[in-house]
Amino acid sequence: MVDRYLPILETLGAELDELEERIFMRNGSVASRMIIEDLYSLKRRLVLLQHHTAPLLEAVSKLYDGRAPSTCTGMQD
Repeated sequence: MVDRYLPILETLGAELDELEERIFMRNGSVASRMIIEDLYSLKRRLVLLQHHTAPLLEAVSKLYDGRAPSTCTGMQD
């Protein structure tokens, strides 16, 4: 189940790195607007991913006898 999310997380991480590079380059207002739009698009996808994975914490917690594994620490917000 978790293995299917890893490629998605890698893609989003690479996209975030690329977006970060674009943010720190000097750009005109049109490029800045595109960066902002891309940033909000990425944010929406991250929120969607969190929305889909948050319920898994309860199931994983039950599998570990009520203890969430250390990889999930901090994800319960």
